[in-house]
Amino acid sequence: MARKKKNVSNKAGIMAITVVVVAFAMVIWSRIDVANGKLDSLNKEVERYEEEVKVQEKRALELQDRRSYIQTKKYIEEVARRLGLVYPNEITYKPTK
Repeated sequence: MARKKKNVSNKAGIMAITVVVVAFAMVIWSRIDVANGKLDSLNKEVERYEEEVKVQEKRALELQDRRSYIQTKKYIEEVARRLGLVYPNEITYKPTK
């Protein structure tokens, strides 16, 4: 009879350890799942910021080109003409209605 009790207590101990191990595995799995969700969210955010950087770099190049153009004589003449300015020796005609 002592042998039967020992065998039953061993099975109960093994069963308890198994339940604890399974519980720990479930907790760890759920933590990993949450961490993967956060990682996916952060990866999407990184991609969004990388796209924004590309857009801003393109805009910076456009602004650099605009800056170069603004410093040209052609641009200065265009702006002066819009303001109604002319060269000293230039004659302009206004159409009559």
